[in-house]
Amino acid sequence: MFAIKRFAAGFGAPGPKSGRGFLKGLFVIFAALVFAQIGIMNYPVDKENSGLSSTAIAVELSETEMEREIYINSYYKKYVSSMNEAENAETEEERNRLLDQANSYLNSGIEKDDTPERTGDNILSYFIATGIICEIRPDSGDLTEKVYNSGWPGLVFVHDSMLHGTTGFSKRSAIVFKNLSLYFGEKYPGIINFFVYDTSKADDYVFRGKFWPKFGIEIRKEIRKKRWDMDGVPKILMYSPFDVMEKETPFENDGIVKLIDCAPIDVWEGCPRRTPGVTHVKRSIDTFTVRWIKPNFYLGLSPKGYIYRFDNGGQAKIVGKCKY
Repeated sequence: MFAIKRFAAGFGAPGPKSGRGFLKGLFVIFAALVFAQIGIMNYPVDKENSGLSSTAIAVELSETEMEREIYINSYYKKYVSSMNEAENAETEEERNRLLDQANSYLNSGIEKDDTPERTGDNILSYFIATGIICEIRPDSGDLTEKVYNSGWPGLVFVHDSMLHGTTGFSKRSAIVFKNLSLYFGEKYPGIINFFVYDTSKADDYVFRGKFWPKFGIEIRKEIRKKRWDMDGVPKILMYSPFDVMEKETPFENDGIVKLIDCAPIDVWEGCPRRTPGVTHVKRSIDTFTVRWIKPNFYLGLSPKGYIYRFDNGGQAKIVGKCKY
């Protein structure tokens, strides 16, 4: 019989070591057989206990602002929908048509998002207001409560709205992040939590010059513990109660959420760059989705089954092969 160690808050379980019963054992065996056949782990989800339902910070938008954000984000929804359809296309011709359609929708969304008057906060506001992305207030205990105590996989977008909020690469980083939240929210609902952390709201925030944004105290301590030489933003931090590099799975892990990687959005494959371009943004979305998030969160294989992590230079490196 398998020794089942679950997420602290997942599957309705009270703790990581609870539930070694017969029925639960049968369930794990069945799930393992299924995922062995299809190469993907669509593990069960308790949406109400995923860590977001009761903790999102409300962002108030006027009726006009809400209409504008819905209009802009409708293009991203169509982009995600077309990409999903392309994955299931029966012919190469149909697949290429859907990919061209998806690129057109993404380009329209970027053109309307990446304008001089827009900021990173504007770009993410609708997703925060509707609870798709949850805001973390620096140095307030939110990081512990919403990320660590959730017992759930999560991605935290760390940015500096005071310093880089209006620059092109920072805004396009926000566009990349909200498209990731939209894609995984629709395709794998309830499995990953998405958060935004504005370092300019940290207690120790100091304006350090144009190219020197810093993490808040709590995240900076985490980065130093890992001996990662990274302190600039924007970045995405990856948290999970299981680490595939430690041979853990969603079903067998220590139940403790930990920081497992830190990704500089504007470095991977040279995008998104300062110069606007749908190709750069799309490449970032694709590479983060396929090479980084899916294999690390047990949602599918990366090319050739590799697991990617970032090194101190901010470059994505192959660190192992998927065992599933």
